[in-house]
This record gives sequence, structure tokens and C-alpha cells, in this order.
Amino acid sequence: MKKKNISVSGLIIFLWVFISFPQTGMGLINEAATNSSGQDKAELNLEEMVQPVPMTHGFHQDGYFVWCGAPVQGDDGRYHLFYSRWPVSKGFAPGWAIWSEIAYAIADCPEGPYQFVNVALPARGLNPATGQKYWDGDVTHNPYILRKKGKYYLYYMGNHGDGTYAGHRNNQRIGLAIAENPGGPWSRFDAPIVDISPDKSAFDSLCVTNPAVAIQPDGGVLLIYKAVQIVEGKLMGGNVRFGAAKADRIEGPYIKIPGRIFESGNQNDAKQWMLAEDPFIWYSQRYGNKYYAIVRDVTGTFCGANGGLALFQSLDGLDWKPAKYSKVLGTYFKKSDDSFSESRVERPFLLFDENEVPIYLFGATDGYEPKGRISYNVQIPLKIPAYQLPQSNDKSLHVQNQKESAASTIFEERMGDSCPKTYRIMPIGDSITKVGKPLPNFNICCTRN
Repeated sequence: MKKKNISVSGLIIFLWVFISFPQTGMGLINEAATNSSGQDKAELNLEEMVQPVPMTHGFHQDGYFVWCGAPVQGDDGRYHLFYSRWPVSKGFAPGWAIWSEIAYAIADCPEGPYQFVNVALPARGLNPATGQKYWDGDVTHNPYILRKKGKYYLYYMGNHGDGTYAGHRNNQRIGLAIAENPGGPWSRFDAPIVDISPDKSAFDSLCVTNPAVAIQPDGGVLLIYKAVQIVEGKLMGGNVRFGAAKADRIEGPYIKIPGRIFESGNQNDAKQWMLAEDPFIWYSQRYGNKYYAIVRDVTGTFCGANGGLALFQSLDGLDWKPAKYSKVLGTYFKKSDDSFSESRVERPFLLFDENEVPIYLFGATDGYEPKGRISYNVQIPLKIPAYQLPQSNDKSLHVQNQKESAASTIFEERMGDSCPKTYRIMPIGDSITKVGKPLPNFNICCTRN
């Protein structure tokens, strides 16, 4: 890779004004940022932020279906991706239910390229204490990662079974693994943190899966999960619906909250096998002190795009309604060459910067037969609000290169022949903003050709 320098004489002049006349410069910057942000902080519009996807923004692995994709930036400044994979030779389905394992890859930049490192959560097999299979003895799937206070928390679905699709799919349960390093080793619980309900009439009496997790303002944890009910005479059970559980601490215990979520309220929709799927959830101070969720809109009920991505919001994490700007992504996504994908995006996961601004939307492209596509993880760039130049008292500072990236506008600073530092131009007008914070390893991202 070679570095690419871009002439930005206008920005050099602007930076000189900012350094030499800080009050005047700050006034200019404030006005520009206020007028160009395009975002009402109380109303998040992700569709407006979605950008065309460069052809290089995809993580593939030879011989495997790549599914899901949960990224997190580590203490090392690098980007760590947890994903599900299983051999293409096993087929998309029933392969995912019988052969999936959660693997781990790493990159210097949020858009990659990602390199496989290891299998984070392999099949556990037999529990030596009981002589029986662990609850996740055969399969791990649907990773969802949190980083908090120097530890990494990996939520996932696990199962064990008899080698049949139904035998594994119906044994799906939700677990948690904990590590001090994203590369492991991971410590798992011997029992699921969310299990099926013993009441056979409950909506979650057959299986529970697809965990999504958010830290609440009080420090507790909100967990949303997908579930299926036992129905006599139907091997695969009834309709697919969603519920919630809460815990005072990440390790649990998790207590289920009565009721179902992501319902439309339409009686005809109640008959649908599945309305929503694959939630990604978070609590946002930046956008109105609300919970948000991105879900796959299976029938187009919520955002008008069949199989697209819809945005929900909630004040308490339990009562969810489509957001004002409910559409996040249509049925297909646009590429940088102005063509559209042949695949829909499932399993959405947002990557945020340090100011709680979403910068990339990760997702899994469908790989269903009979079209023969092999699924992969895609990194969709997001356009973010106006940014402010870093402050400096050193008049020898000069901008050597700049790149307009999806994540932000990034400037590189050099003092003589010293190593470069890179700065993201930070949003202004927010008390939590840290202007001019160095970004480790980001010089590679913004100068790669």
C-alpha cells in the first residue's frame, strides 16, 4: 500500500486562520457546523446517512458462509469482528443450525480488510461433569459484542442436537462469554442466560435466539431476543416473535419482562409468521435520550421495504414504535459504481465513534439457495455531521493530506520528520465532544491508496 497525498490549499488557509485568529476561526467553524449537520438530534435519520458501498467493503472467507458481524473497537485502536461461519459444503440451511461456529477477525480500519484470527467459540461437546453435551455443545451463532470497563462480553446463540435441522434449531438458547482480550480466551457459562419458558402456551416455549443488548442509563442491561412457541402437531412450532429480559449487571441474572415487542397492532399482521428479525439495539443520549433498534422488516410493514431495515424507537426499551424516519435501508443497497446489490442485508450492527455517532452499518448479505450466493459481511459507510478542525498553538502545523471518508473528514499532522498523528474533526456544540483527539492507527486508514 502506498500513501496518497491530496492537495487541500483552501483547507490549509482555513487552518492558518483558525490557528492565527482562534476567535474568528471558531466563529466560522460554528456557523458551518450548525448549518450543514443535517440532523435533528432528537430525530435520527439513518437512511439519510447511508452511502454507496465500495466494492472492497466486504469480508469473505473461502469455503465458508460468513453470517452476522458484530464489530467493536478495542483498547488497541483496532477493529475486532465476531461473526458466524459454517462450510459452504453443508448448505446455507440446514448448515447454520448444525455446523455454525463463532469466529474472530481483526482490521486496522473499520471497513477492513479483516483477517481471520481464530474460532472464538468452538463447539464445546461433552460436559465432563455430566457426561452429556453442553447446552451449546454443537453450535455457536449470532454473536453480539459489548466492551465495558476493559472487558469484552460476547452474547450468542448456542445449541446441541441429533444432527437434524429441527433437533438443533429447536434447541437454540442464549448464552454469554467473557474475556479480557478480544482474541480470548473466553469463559462461558455452563447454562444459558436466557432459556425457554416452561409454560407451553408462552410465545418463547420452544426456542430463544438472536440476542441484542444495550446498556441502560442506570447501568443495567436490556436484552431483546427472538422466540418461537410450541404448537402441538407442528415440529417447528408457531410464529416468530420478540421479547425482552433485564439484568442489573451484565453477568445476570436475566429476568424476562412479560409481553412481546416489535408488534404492528394490525390484526392481519398477527397472522404473519414473522414481522421483524435481527434487532440491533442501543440507548442514545445524542439522539433524544431514547432506545433505538434496527430490525429486518420481513414483510415491509414498518418501513415499506420488503426485507429492508427499519428503525424503531422507545423511551423504556419495552414499548417500541417505528421512528419518524423508519426506513434505514431498502431491499437492496447501492454500490459505489451506482449498481445495486443482488442480496438483502440481514443481521445489522452499528459501529459508533467516540462521540456516539454511527459511522458504519455492518450486515450479512443473504446466501439462500437456489441462487447460489455465498453470504459475506458488508460494511456500509455512513455520512456523519459537520466537524471541527483540531486546535493547536504550534504555527508549524500544516495539513499534509486529507481524505473525505464515510467515517469523517480526517486530517494528518506532521511536525518535521516525526511520525504522523491523525485527527478526526470532531462534532461541536456537545459537551461530551473531545476536539482533536488522536486516533491510533487511523493514519493507515486515511492514507491508503
